Amino acid sequence: MKKFLGNYGGSLIVAAVLFTFTLTALFNPLPIARAVGPTQTSYFITAPNGSDPCENPSVVKSSGSISVASATTTNLVTAVAGDFISVCKWQVYASGTAPTIQFEYGTDVSTACDTGATALMGAFPVATTTIVVNAPSDGLTLRTPVSQELCLVTGGSSTLSYVGYFTYVQAPY
Repeated sequence: MKKFLGNYGGSLIVAAVLFTFTLTALFNPLPIARAVGPTQTSYFITAPNGSDPCENPSVVKSSGSISVASATTTNLVTAVAGDFISVCKWQVYASGTAPTIQFEYGTDVSTACDTGATALMGAFPVATTTIVVNAPSDGLTLRTPVSQELCLVTGGSSTLSYVGYFTYVQAPY
């Protein structure tokens, strides 16, 4: 055999092993880990890419629209008992005088986020007639606590208009 393969025998064996390993990895990906949460009633699904639901390819993302025409608090995602909401990406176009946006969470008694309202970010000034996109990152941008709704607080004066979209994950804790 040595005479047949010559000096390339070792290289051919290594190449064959690497090829076999690559095919195995492609057709048999790492298993998804499943675990029960601390209350024994919640169920986590993680993937090899990490626990951030925005970065996890096995977690389905949803999207919502932003369309607000005044300075107000608007419910973007309704709370589900036992679920948290992770905002993965957002984009807003604003016009008017001194427009600002702010994401917050809370519960709804009579109006959006009227009880326990807590800011997820400071009031973000938006230059008039510009598009603002959150900066991509390796991690999660915003997350509500469990069983809280996600709201958008818009500010400013005189003929305000906010339009855009956001993507999010709503999942059990």
